[in-house]
Amino acid sequence: GELDIAVCFNAGDDRRIDGIPLFEEEICLVGIPELVGDTAEPISLDEALSYPLLLPGRDHILRGMIDRVALFRNRPIEVRHECLSLHALFAGLRLGLGATLVSEFSALPLVKDSDVVCRPINDPVVSRQLFVASSSKRPKTTAQQTVVRAIQELFSASLAAGDLPGARTP
Repeated sequence: GELDIAVCFNAGDDRRIDGIPLFEEEICLVGIPELVGDTAEPISLDEALSYPLLLPGRDHILRGMIDRVALFRNRPIEVRHECLSLHALFAGLRLGLGATLVSEFSALPLVKDSDVVCRPINDPVVSRQLFVASSSKRPKTTAQQTVVRAIQELFSASLAAGDLPGARTP
C-alpha cells in the first residue's frame, strides 16, 4: 500500500498485486571462459548448478528463485560469495571467483567486453517475467493508468528494437 506502481520480477503469483507482464527472459550461466567453457552452447540446469556460484543475497528475488529450483531438484549448490551489488558481482566474475545465474541482458556489459561467456540453460529452461505492478486492493487513478501505459509502450518499443537481448514478449 506504500507504492502506486512498481516494476518488478515475478509479481504474477501474488493475489494482492495486479501485474501486467512486460517481458520474459531466460536465466543463463555466466562466467569466464576458463571456468564455464569457451562456448555459448547450452548447458543443463544440473550442470550449471554444479559450478561455484556468485549470487545475490537470500532476500533477492533471483536468489530465491535459484534456491527454490535447486531445492525442487534436490540439488545442493555451492554459493562461494553473496554479492550485494552488481559491481561486486561483475568484479568476482571477471576474477573467476565463480559463475553466476542471470539473464543475458543483465550480463550484457560483461559479454560486450568479452570478459565472460553467457551459456543458455536448458533441461529445463529457467525464466523470469518482468511486470508492472500495482495494488489489487485499491482503484487505479488516471495518473497510474497513464504511467502504466507509458511503461508498457517503452518496453514494447525496446523489445521491438532488440534493445533487450534475450528478452521476449510473455
